[in-house]
Amino acid sequence: MTRYFLFAGNVFLLLASSFWTGAQQPAPPVHPSAKPDATLATGHKGDILAVAFSPDGRWLATGSGDKTIKLWEVATWREVRTLSGHKDEVRALAFSPDGRVLVSGGWDQKIKFWDVATGNELRSIACRCGWIEALAYSPNGRLLASGSGDGTMRLWDARTGKNDRTMDAPGPIGAQARTVRALAFSPDSHWVAFGNSDPKVQLWGPQMRSLLGHEGAILAVAFSPDRLLVASGSGDSTAMLFDFDKGTTLKILFGHAKPVTAVLFTPDSKQLITGSRDLTVRLWDVSSGSELLQLPQHAPVTDLALSPDGRWLAVLCFADRSVYLWSLAAARK
Repeated sequence: MTRYFLFAGNVFLLLASSFWTGAQQPAPPVHPSAKPDATLATGHKGDILAVAFSPDGRWLATGSGDKTIKLWEVATWREVRTLSGHKDEVRALAFSPDGRVLVSGGWDQKIKFWDVATGNELRSIACRCGWIEALAYSPNGRLLASGSGDGTMRLWDARTGKNDRTMDAPGPIGAQARTVRALAFSPDSHWVAFGNSDPKVQLWGPQMRSLLGHEGAILAVAFSPDRLLVASGSGDSTAMLFDFDKGTTLKILFGHAKPVTAVLFTPDSKQLITGSRDLTVRLWDVSSGSELLQLPQHAPVTDLALSPDGRWLAVLCFADRSVYLWSLAAARK
């Protein structure tokens, strides 16, 4: 059992990690092959910086430093088309809830809407808000949220492209210091969770709320599909689980040795997937906080995407032009 020593004034506390996670942490199993089940050699001429599955499970999209987006048919992993139009690297992707529209954003400060069926560009928004680092579509399809290099989180009318609201994120002033990198809508579309270099998860909805506990930048956020939980990944090398309604910390997930850059819930809300710069992807039991599985990677993990049926986990690694696909069912065996 790992022990942590905390000092508060003249009070000395000894806390065990099992207190925080809800269970003692045995050594988790490693995926037996230690290799992905498939590797998608994308043909991008720059590093892949963003990845997303469509909500209907038919498509995988990849965004790259080569200024292009590629669409892949999940059933065959065949490239369907390349979308060109950005003037600089593509850093964020999001599908509309019906899977018919793909939205992209990047260094050129443009948000572009694409028709998935034809590949045609439907609309382009000049953000003038620094580069676009994160995008999220509301589940009801009405709003698009963007996280930017100027430290703002903006809501856009998804039908007209008009800026609906703008929220300044907290944090220090400076190049990239306030960049909003973490962004997620609640399943009911009423709340947006976002984060940047400030160690608080910000919740914007009927009122402003904050989720406290991290000691480093917020790099990733996710709502559980049942809306009961919020998960976060941080530069402090931990992931956290919060009770959404109460705003209280339920679990602190220790195990990663470097910043946690991605968090995802499985479709049944029972497990959490985390990716880290420590070259691992990890699977956690939500109810107990126990680490169930490690999937070793060859380089720091920069992003994750999970197919809607929970079958395929897509992993992006630093300075890489391939997507690594893991079958979660096979990994759990």
